[in-house]
Amino acid sequence: MAFDLEEYLRAAFRDKLRLQTVPARDAAMLPPSTRLLLKRREVAEVERALQSQREEFRQRMERLAQRRQQLAQREKQLQHVVLKFDTFLKVSAARQERALRRAEEERAQVAEQGAEAARLRRELTGLLQLRERLAQHLQSLRGFRDYLRGVLARTGQFQDVPTMLAHFRALVATRAALVQQAEAGQARLAQGRALLRQYQEEAGSELRRADNELTQLRARLEAAHHAVLQEVLRCMQDLAAITCAELRPREPGLRPPRLPAATSTRTVRHGGARAPTGQE
Repeated sequence: MAFDLEEYLRAAFRDKLRLQTVPARDAAMLPPSTRLLLKRREVAEVERALQSQREEFRQRMERLAQRRQQLAQREKQLQHVVLKFDTFLKVSAARQERALRRAEEERAQVAEQGAEAARLRRELTGLLQLRERLAQHLQSLRGFRDYLRGVLARTGQFQDVPTMLAHFRALVATRAALVQQAEAGQARLAQGRALLRQYQEEAGSELRRADNELTQLRARLEAAHHAVLQEVLRCMQDLAAITCAELRPREPGLRPPRLPAATSTRTVRHGGARAPTGQE
């Protein structure tokens, strides 16, 4: 800015020096005082011109300063406007996002409400059909109502149909309780029968095992008795042979005869002879 001001002053001073002056030839003919006055007048004119230029420059500088202030204020205003606009854009974006989210939620709600409405319409249709069926069923039960009223009129025990139905329900409940008790008794009886059958099977197995053991013991006893009888028979045969040999005269080359051995205990019991007690 200082360089521009200096150049501007130089240019103005040069323009002022270009003013009309007295030619050199005429100036040489003038006296020194006149030339001095002319120089002073030129200097004064240059000073006035410079003063005018300075004033104009000062005014321009003031206008420029004002313009700068205005531009600074305008820039601040623009910055404020930009900030406000940026905030507005952010708020608008947030609002748009909220609006889109709200619209999406509303669409979802509308779809859900549509599905709910369709379900309710189906449920209403089903309820209407159920009401129609119940009406038809009620129409078909009117004969039973007339029959119950007739029974009520003939019996005279109950005051109205609901009382009779309550009594019937009590009877049905009692019958169900009795049936349940009977089923419980049958279950207990079946359980007792199963236990008795189990006990009988266990007792039968024990009896069979005892019979098998008894049969084995009898067989062992029979085998032992048979062995004892064979041993006794063999002893008796030996004694008989010895007795015969002692009673008969001995012949050379002859042996006493030997009795045949018994083959069973039954033969020994019925056919065998007992030895005397002394000989035994």
